[in-house]
Amino acid sequence: MTSLFEFQKNIFSIMKERALEYEGETSEELLDFRRNLELYAQRETLSVSEKELFNDLSVADIIYLGDFHTFDQNVKNLMRLVKHLFSHSQGLVIGLEMIDFENFSTLNSYLLGDLTEFEFLEQINYSQSWRFPWSHYKEIFDFCIKNKVSLVPLNSKGSLAEREDFAANVIKEEKEKHPNKSFLILFGELHLAPNKLPLRVKEVIGDGVNSLIIHQNLDQTYWNSLDHEEKVDDFQILKFSNEEYCLISSPPWMKYESMCYWFEGLMDDVEFELHEYIVSKGYKLFSENPQDSFVEIKTRIYSFLGIKNLEFDQNVYDHKSLDYVKSLSEKSSFTKIYEECLTHNHSFCSLDGKFIYCANYSINEVARLAGFDLVLRSFDKQELLVKDKQFLGLFLIHAHLVSYLIAKILNPFLKCDLYLDLEKKKQGKELLTFIRNPDLDTFDHLQDVFNFSKILGSLIGDYVYGVLDADQVKLGLGTKILKDYIEIDYLKSNLFLILKNYLSKKELKLQKKRVF
Repeated sequence: MTSLFEFQKNIFSIMKERALEYEGETSEELLDFRRNLELYAQRETLSVSEKELFNDLSVADIIYLGDFHTFDQNVKNLMRLVKHLFSHSQGLVIGLEMIDFENFSTLNSYLLGDLTEFEFLEQINYSQSWRFPWSHYKEIFDFCIKNKVSLVPLNSKGSLAEREDFAANVIKEEKEKHPNKSFLILFGELHLAPNKLPLRVKEVIGDGVNSLIIHQNLDQTYWNSLDHEEKVDDFQILKFSNEEYCLISSPPWMKYESMCYWFEGLMDDVEFELHEYIVSKGYKLFSENPQDSFVEIKTRIYSFLGIKNLEFDQNVYDHKSLDYVKSLSEKSSFTKIYEECLTHNHSFCSLDGKFIYCANYSINEVARLAGFDLVLRSFDKQELLVKDKQFLGLFLIHAHLVSYLIAKILNPFLKCDLYLDLEKKKQGKELLTFIRNPDLDTFDHLQDVFNFSKILGSLIGDYVYGVLDADQVKLGLGTKILKDYIEIDYLKSNLFLILKNYLSKKELKLQKKRVF
């Protein structure tokens, strides 16, 4: 039986190989930089608290944060650090690799409000000079404009080493202008090995400047942490030394997935400055053929679970076939549910099993659809057409529970709203009402049942995954547990009582989505 570790390692190898194949022929210098970082990433680390990181952050004059340019999660962590430093330091300067130094005056004009966002991107020729999704970085600029935080461009022409030399001298000059401010530098991860840009800055500035390197989701560091923890499914802060950390906020195959998206859908897009609006809506295509994308991931999930009767007879559509999907939806008993999903660009499986709408081809999205479809295939779909809301709700909660568990296999860092998050929202009141009186007939519309079942199924799925102990995951026993959930006869086992049992657990009621 394949263990969860082996399954995830296989997914990682496939995604990394595919992403690097897109690069084609790479320079020897780039390969040297890559090998150098891989060597540093193999060192031992210690898992520490957020408080310890912030303590070292507070005494650092220059903080370096690694950026994997296609992966928006890296910038999310940057913004968390920015907000902390802004409120706990004597001032903040942010240095960015993504802007050429020759555009310093243009950048300042934008920060002062003299240029619109569109004019700024046009004048710095963003679509050619950087080309990575503007939507990933926009929040940095919005924050700096609102809070009058200085931004410094660090990029230049030349080899990787020459660009580091140039950036080091710019940092030196700006630090001399603002000696009491904290400097936060966002730069490509290959440049942030201790013997690269951080060392070059020390050489040009001299003694007396404290620096802190913060890597993000380094491949080998992640796998080493798995060896220690046996199961990693939440944010980790790993410490190499007082001057060097690594944040683990995602499994490494997700960043290579984002790299594939960029090469396949964005790199050659001449209308790049407009395309980011499509990116922000989730239209990231994993493959030119939506059917192939779905079948590829679904095949691997079925193989992992030991399901041998593979049937792939659904039609899978995306936004390019939106009008046709709408026409199919109009012929269904669940038209209003499907229309709401399409309006908000949410993926769904038709409850008659005839078609699937995939809003984007991320691993998370396809895995959830594959899990939902797995439950749908084990069920008499005609019953869904004739039963009441109570019956439909039971099925949907079960299907969303399984779909979340399946997605969590491929991305252990997948998040959903947990109990304390829901308490602050309308769904929290519905959840509390449901716990007191587990009756889905109280919902006015089928759409409400559908939406609530996804929230509840995900909540319980997250809890179920969390209580799988490390030995079960390591030995592959988690596979059997997952199959048991997929095959549960919830009418005989009274799923309402099972749900009420989960929702009454004290530890579940103390959980909330992680922030950092």
